[in-house]
Amino acid sequence: MKKFVLVITCILILTIFVAFNYLLWDRENKIESFQNLTNSKNLNIDTLSEKLKNLEDANNQLSKRISELEEANKSLSKDLSEKTAQLQEVRSKAENDIAYKNDILYKLKQQADMRVFEALVKKWADSIDKGQYEDAYNMQAKDNLGKIGIANLTDFVNSYKNSVKSLKIKSVKMNTDSFPYERMGEVILNVTLEIKKVDYTTNRYFDEGLNERFFILTLNDKKDDWLIQDIATFK
Repeated sequence: MKKFVLVITCILILTIFVAFNYLLWDRENKIESFQNLTNSKNLNIDTLSEKLKNLEDANNQLSKRISELEEANKSLSKDLSEKTAQLQEVRSKAENDIAYKNDILYKLKQQADMRVFEALVKKWADSIDKGQYEDAYNMQAKDNLGKIGIANLTDFVNSYKNSVKSLKIKSVKMNTDSFPYERMGEVILNVTLEIKKVDYTTNRYFDEGLNERFFILTLNDKKDDWLIQDIATFK
């Protein structure tokens, strides 16, 4: 009986000891897990703190850049306003100067000796009529002839010789009417021409019968005389 009691007692003591060791082991595991979790949380907090700091630094840099750009934009806007005002002032002055010069030129036209301009136009028409095409060619500004497809004397001769039989001046007078802005300040003559065509052939410059044209004259600086800059209809 005593042995049985002793065995039972030993079993209970052993059971209690094993249970106590298990509790100690479980407690250590929980402590270790808690420490690991704590370390992990601390690591995440440090990582998030570093990212937050980087974002704040980037935001500060962007804010600084935005401020710099806003200042630059204000400066450019101010410069643009000043330049616009200056340009408007220059343009206004130029328009006033042009208007003044055109007014003077208009008065000069009214008082000008028409014989000089009329003689040029009549000489040109007479040269065409007599077949003296080179003389007529030399009375016209070459730059404008090039714009209408006449590159040389041969082209000029061909444009008249086989199409215009007769070309006579009926009237010439100084033009004082209003014209487009780009024509302001030019010497312009109202000229009536009587044209007879060769068998009514086509000529892109003139029609059969009476032709109303505007002869625009320009000063030839090299020879100090006048040239026919253009012959236009202004239609």
